[in-house]
Amino acid sequence: GQTGSGKTFTIIGETSDGTLSGVLPQSIEYLLSDAASKRTHFPTTITLTMVELYMDSVYDLLHMYDPANAEQGERPDAARGGVNKNRKCEIRQVGTDGAVVVGSVEVILDSWAQAMQIIHTGINERQTHRTLKNNFSSRSHMILTVNVEVEKKRGEIQRSKLVFSDLAGSERVSRSLSQGDRLKEAQHINKSLSSLGDVLHALSSVPKQQHIPYRNSKLTQLLQSSIGGNS
Repeated sequence: GQTGSGKTFTIIGETSDGTLSGVLPQSIEYLLSDAASKRTHFPTTITLTMVELYMDSVYDLLHMYDPANAEQGERPDAARGGVNKNRKCEIRQVGTDGAVVVGSVEVILDSWAQAMQIIHTGINERQTHRTLKNNFSSRSHMILTVNVEVEKKRGEIQRSKLVFSDLAGSERVSRSLSQGDRLKEAQHINKSLSSLGDVLHALSSVPKQQHIPYRNSKLTQLLQSSIGGNS
């Protein structure tokens, strides 16, 4: 979608009182409620990771929740400000199922209110800037992953995940008149969205193409397990 079309609002919504929650808060609320109702028989752990893809690099948006930071006296709500303070992560390919992010912090979710506080802390770390087309334009792709781990009988562990991608909007530079860093950001955004379009086209082709160009972009590597295979 174009910049300013409401993608972030769809994912996050207005969560101050929960009346206009997006798909992510609603999903977390349901998962926590379901886990609580079955906790006696099936202990469940729900965790969250948040990363952003900015200028072709992956950064952890929840680095302030790292236990190592807590030992150093860093308060999660005090960590603010820009990509330079965020921890850079690596993408590693795992077999044919996709890529994993190495170096991101995984936070255990205990309640809906706590989850919303964590999410908004991460959002405050995301790269956003004012452009002619949008006063609060996302300049990075944000990937939020909710991991669910259920302990079944006989010690069997069942794992699943939900991936929410809040993509930066496509931008026509001729209309936004972006310059300097904003121009570089727009070029990276448009290039990665184009690569995503190529992958989706390859997946939907009949007959299906033998080669799917996931490796053409870090965005498609991050989303490979969500858009390909058995997803």
